Amino acid sequence: MNRADMRCGQMVTRESRATERCQLGLFCVLLLCGALLVGCSGADSPLDQEVVFTTSDEYLSQVRSSLVPKVSADATKHEGVLTVGLRDSQGAPFVVGASSTASGGGAASDAVVDGLDVDIACVLADELGLRVDFVRVDNVRSALNDSCDVVMGVSPLEANGVYVMGNYAQTASALFRHGDEARLATAEEVRGARIAVQQASASQQLLRRLGLEADKNACDNLNDAFVALADGEVDFVACSSAAGAYLSTLRPDITFAGMLEAPTTLGYAVAASDDELAEALGEALSTVESNGLLGEACRPWLGALAVLGDGQVIEGLSVEAPDVTDTSATPSEGVTDGDSSDAEAAESGDSSTADSPNAPIDGSSTETEVVAGSNAATL
Repeated sequence: MNRADMRCGQMVTRESRATERCQLGLFCVLLLCGALLVGCSGADSPLDQEVVFTTSDEYLSQVRSSLVPKVSADATKHEGVLTVGLRDSQGAPFVVGASSTASGGGAASDAVVDGLDVDIACVLADELGLRVDFVRVDNVRSALNDSCDVVMGVSPLEANGVYVMGNYAQTASALFRHGDEARLATAEEVRGARIAVQQASASQQLLRRLGLEADKNACDNLNDAFVALADGEVDFVACSSAAGAYLSTLRPDITFAGMLEAPTTLGYAVAASDDELAEALGEALSTVESNGLLGEACRPWLGALAVLGDGQVIEGLSVEAPDVTDTSATPSEGVTDGDSSDAEAAESGDSSTADSPNAPIDGSSTETEVVAGSNAATL
């Protein structure tokens, strides 16, 4: 796969593999039909002619050269290309593998990034008839002004001079239990329960506000929390619903037990001045929602929790006013990566402690391999 040129000292990119699979599938069907026609024709048949085989790379090159963008050349920073910003702070399942390179810095070595945000961006770019490039960003507003057309994984709460559109995922602090009991926990079960949580995470802060034990079973990372759950040392793990959902797709012994708060939606951000692109992206998202491509992109990463609703909140737990002096928690948490030498291993741990090493959930590199996602960006 040809890599794009380095841009702004950030990251090299890879084309949408979802598009390639569809195109390769069509290519194989065409070859099969040609072979059948030749095989069924007689020696004097008008169909009896030489079949010219085209390699997959040549075929894909021809298809890409015939892409028809649905936006004008001025709508994106580079003609025919949707430049997409990814934020390391999102963590897996939204961005998997990116923490192997320092945020905002140059790529010291190539590292493959995968994740829900990558897949969604590729689906949208395909719908717009655009190639897709990825860049690493820190500040949403400045990135949209300088380096990219859209930033993925942005909450409406972050709409600071930018358009935050779409709703391709939801996230909330939630509880997960060990086993296959698919039901919401009750407030009575939760009160007094042993709950593992990552130290200095948003979920730990929320447990305190709910008047639940938040410190007795605090762990350095989510791996340790889920190990404690599997060993029967705790009754629940409290963490980001997206992080828990992702781990539950890899480990069937992890079951969703309910949200501790109403979910927050995540969408994509575009510059406030990009009316044409904003409108085109809105139409593209509506199309992929209706034809099922959006659900297909979300399901491998979030499983049954691809869509969250208020009916999944555990009722009967009241939230106290936040303690303004409590600054130990950070607003973002998720499964993050550790050692850069194993960029395809989805290691677990809230991003609030991303500087600490995170071991795979069972201590090996096989249990949490990235098995989902059809696209990848190369850092």
